[in-house]
Amino acid sequence: MGRSITSLHGQYFPAFRRHPSKRPVKRKLTLMQQRHVIFIDVDDTLIRTVGSTRIPITSSIEFVRRRHAAGDQLYCWSRGGAEYSKEIARSLGIMACFNAFLPKPDLVLDDRGKKLLDHCKFVLPGNAANH
Repeated sequence: MGRSITSLHGQYFPAFRRHPSKRPVKRKLTLMQQRHVIFIDVDDTLIRTVGSTRIPITSSIEFVRRRHAAGDQLYCWSRGGAEYSKEIARSLGIMACFNAFLPKPDLVLDDRGKKLLDHCKFVLPGNAANH
């Protein structure tokens, strides 16, 4: 039988060895299978404003619902501020889909500089139904 490992607290754990054929297979997940942190804009993404009328962009709203159901962490943000973002999400019936409501940043302090978002994928509202 295999050796045992003793912890600092005197508990014994068997030494596990993984057989090479039992290694997990890494599979590439599609966008819909992965868990993501997603920031979603308000104006011209969730709604389009014509005069004083707010028109919901249904493809974006359905995208929010799908990604929330998939377990992603969603954040709603806008240049109009956190309260504005929250108000719009509430009016669209998707407020519960978001973890937080934020203003868009004016300044970002990060060691990656302009490369900060190199790893991000960008989805336009007109393509939201495809993601």
